[in-house]
Amino acid sequence: MALGFNYLENAIIIEYPNGLLRLLLLFMIIKVKNLPVPQVTCANCQACCCSLEVRIISDTGVPNRHIYIDEYGNESMLRLDDGQCSALNRDTLMCSIYENRPWVCREFEMGSYECIDERIEKL
Repeated sequence: MALGFNYLENAIIIEYPNGLLRLLLLFMIIKVKNLPVPQVTCANCQACCCSLEVRIISDTGVPNRHIYIDEYGNESMLRLDDGQCSALNRDTLMCSIYENRPWVCREFEMGSYECIDERIEKL
């Protein structure tokens, strides 16, 4: 008992000896453009990461006026009413304590996956 197969672009038609036909859809092709992600530089940075909570886990010299201490004694960067870090210069969107920024900020690289992810979420 032999089966007949006819191949279409995205399907197979199976013809059974008794004359019945069965159509099997294989897959659907969806063309997607790979949109380039613009390179993040100091000139186009929108300081999206400055609204993230930043725990202070080591002493890097963050001035006390930028430190928030919760009821358990945990230290984090103070955020102002706009939700942004208190050390962010609102005019330049640059860190005003860059040389003394927390360890977490030092590890959060401009243009990294995490950076791009925050930009996509916030912009």
